[in-house]
Amino acid sequence: MVTEGFLRMEPSYLYFARLLPAIISFAFGALLCFPLAAAEKCLVCKKVLTGKFIQAGKAKLHPNCFRCGHCRLPIDQKFRRENNQFLHTHCFRKITGLVCAHCGKVLDEKWVSYSGKKYHQDCYTKHIQPQCGICRLKIDSQYTSDDGLKYHVNCYRQHKLPKCILCVHPLEGTFLVDPWGNRFHSEHQGKSPTCFSCGRIISQVTTRGGRRLNDGRHICRICSTSAVSTATHVRKARDSVIKVLKSVGIESFPKEVSIRLVDRFELNRVSKGLSLHLNGEMRGLTQSVETLEGRTRVATKHTIYLLEYLPALELEGILAHELLHVWLFERKIKLRAQDTEGFCNLGNYLVYSRKPSPMASYLLKNLQDDEDPIYGVGYRNMRRKLNAQGWELLIEGLVGSVAKTNP
Repeated sequence: MVTEGFLRMEPSYLYFARLLPAIISFAFGALLCFPLAAAEKCLVCKKVLTGKFIQAGKAKLHPNCFRCGHCRLPIDQKFRRENNQFLHTHCFRKITGLVCAHCGKVLDEKWVSYSGKKYHQDCYTKHIQPQCGICRLKIDSQYTSDDGLKYHVNCYRQHKLPKCILCVHPLEGTFLVDPWGNRFHSEHQGKSPTCFSCGRIISQVTTRGGRRLNDGRHICRICSTSAVSTATHVRKARDSVIKVLKSVGIESFPKEVSIRLVDRFELNRVSKGLSLHLNGEMRGLTQSVETLEGRTRVATKHTIYLLEYLPALELEGILAHELLHVWLFERKIKLRAQDTEGFCNLGNYLVYSRKPSPMASYLLKNLQDDEDPIYGVGYRNMRRKLNAQGWELLIEGLVGSVAKTNP
């Protein structure tokens, strides 16, 4: 605050009284040096203050010297002192960056800070305050940003966050996703079944429901529309698969190959509970029995067991796999387990790749991503050979291996 004052003026006889010791001393031939009181000076111009002056804090100045160090205009109200300079309050705010980021004018005593910038309250409300990207109302508290827009937290939860496919509540934090992109809360895992064939989470929204089979498997309604459950379906699948295999040079199958549809209990029984596949569940099995006279094979009997109620495309791929086991057996081609199952998995690949569909893509991905050391690694090894040689050379190499071992 600025205060005004006057230097104190003393009568002349008092001034004379102060000089009296010096006069007496001079009379005795010795001058005693008594310093006079120093005259007060203006803080700015350094000249002696006489008459009316202004006191700003502890500083005293001529009225004309009390000017703003920024705009050089006289200061006649509140001021700030900065680095030995006196400044108008608004000049101080201006040079220290306290100006509105929208209008560029000096800020008042109160302002709004947003995203590292300062604004007049009115400028912020009319021009800067964000609006919700959904309800279009002003956001005056916490918000969520996404895709360059801002949202009320509740608006974002209800309208932008993905919803659980089962309970339809917003998905926040971590959640699970089935192979088809259906998202659901992790607490539903184990409580809601997934389809044995396609891996979808079964619900009215995802699959229009589904059903539980007598052997404990769950099948969704999408897969059940083409599920193979009759002898007629099996014959149709067999004819389709043999045609596909013949197109790449794999033919001459025995006329009598028995194909039986069984549930998982029967399949486990005939396989005696054994499976080469470590990371999945058996869906098909081939039993081949030969009749020998001496060392000569005089007859063979092949029985293929397939899980019932598999969707037609999946069953055809598995049937192609099992028919390749028959083909290898008939030609006495003996390979290590990894090469045998890898080659037979090319049957699955051939069927799925000839009938493109979302389900075919899912089944092909399962083949490619299978981490099983026999089925998965064997398949990828055989695919590399197939890509390098083609079907004709690959088949010739397998058939030729028999001639080398039995010259």
